[in-house]
Amino acid sequence: MVDMPTENWGAVGRDLLRDELARQRCALEDAFGGAESALDTTRSTESLDADDVRALRRSLNRARYAVEEHAARVTPGVEPYGEPVPDLPYGVYRTIAEQ
Repeated sequence: MVDMPTENWGAVGRDLLRDELARQRCALEDAFGGAESALDTTRSTESLDADDVRALRRSLNRARYAVEEHAARVTPGVEPYGEPVPDLPYGVYRTIAEQ
């Protein structure tokens, strides 16, 4: 194992967090861009479909997870909000719980 000074590990952590936040930003831009394209009435009569909404939710949930589990935990004076938003709609959870 390589013995690195503590300040180097801090730089590694910041780089990893920056990269993760950049990935999440790109994913959000892609999901919202896809939804915008589906609603662009100048090019088609299409509308959003279930896959578009799922992609939006998935991107939002993953971005929130990155903020709460990574950024908020290492930022002084900030604490995570708590449990992230679930990946399934609440109605699906209720249906599963009732079985």
